[in-house]
Amino acid sequence: NEDSWPRVHISPVTHDGEIAMNDFEKLVEDCRASSSTKNITNATIDHALVLFRALFKDAKEKGEDVRIVSGCLKPSFYEQLVEQANELLSAGIKISVVVPQSHHLEDNAFAQLLKKHENGRLIKIPSSVESHTPHFILVGSSRYRLEQDHEQCTATACFSNSIVGTFLLGLFNHLVTLAGRRPAGA
Repeated sequence: NEDSWPRVHISPVTHDGEIAMNDFEKLVEDCRASSSTKNITNATIDHALVLFRALFKDAKEKGEDVRIVSGCLKPSFYEQLVEQANELLSAGIKISVVVPQSHHLEDNAFAQLLKKHENGRLIKIPSSVESHTPHFILVGSSRYRLEQDHEQCTATACFSNSIVGTFLLGLFNHLVTLAGRRPAGA
């Protein structure tokens, strides 16, 4: 039945084609609160931040772990999430992040938080592997933001898609294994 397929939600747009941020935030919160199967398209760093915060909120409410694959933990982005990440880690929620080996994290507050906390994991993989791997955040096994294009920052997000979520979980666990580590729960 075609009605059972997740649909792309067209957000209200401004006259220049940009999604109005307050409308985007409302859309994300409505989808999060209802565990919607709608796909949310997004293409700016501000959209990504709204989605990461919503996904972290879901992780805390549902007590589910967070997995992230990133080409770099850009301080201007991730440092805005340090306080919320610390709350998750302190609540016993694990945050595991895969980054390329070439990425230097000495001055990165988000990475340092993961390193010092028992529920944080920072996993480095060969840069050659990372360059061919999609970047994503996954909460549990059905809520995610998945980038289709690293350069353009185009992505889709969903708060209830176990098919894509299960695929991303398998990919994440494969990357952890490539790094010579054991996936969590294995």
